[in-house]
Amino acid sequence: MKVEVVAGVVEDKGTYLVGRKADIHIKCGIWEFPGGKIEIGESIEEALRREWREELDVEVAKIHGAITTLENDECRLHFCPIEISGTPAAKEHIELSWLKPQQMTLLSMHCLDTKFVLNHLL
Repeated sequence: MKVEVVAGVVEDKGTYLVGRKADIHIKCGIWEFPGGKIEIGESIEEALRREWREELDVEVAKIHGAITTLENDECRLHFCPIEISGTPAAKEHIELSWLKPQQMTLLSMHCLDTKFVLNHLL
């Protein structure tokens, strides 16, 4: 059974918020759109709100539904455009950055995040 995961996509003047998480296999860490696993009995919207509160210390003000859902052998990842209230803080990331899609193509990202950037943001 695939793990259900959600990622919030926040845009501001052509840039998108991404975070770099520590990865024990890669010294520099790996970049991602913030989010996380959907818990049993939890909706996509509930998971987005919980994950952004826990990982970034912000509230999700508005969810615009899923742009797309991508999957591989391990997980199914729902990408959702959101609006937030507050300034994100890197509670579970090494760093946060607002980047243009072209800049993201140069990063070491999770494979589904990279696919999302190439297919939906460029």
